[in-house]
Amino acid sequence: MLTFTIIVWYYKLSSASSYTPVTDTYTTMNGATAGTTTAVTKTKVLSSLATGTYNAYAIAYDVAGNSRQSST
Repeated sequence: MLTFTIIVWYYKLSSASSYTPVTDTYTTMNGATAGTTTAVTKTKVLSSLATGTYNAYAIAYDVAGNSRQSST
């Protein structure tokens, strides 16, 4: 299980060539404070986007810097 400290959300209009990152920080990376040690579900609302179909994924990092990428 990955206990996250930072989640970077990536999104792009399906016709765009590159993703835009949005970062949420929950606990300082490599800090003295431990992150959550239980399974947690997080969601992100992206507002003020142009109309269209989007692709999105997220990468979650734990306090040690290990990461896991979502499938969508």
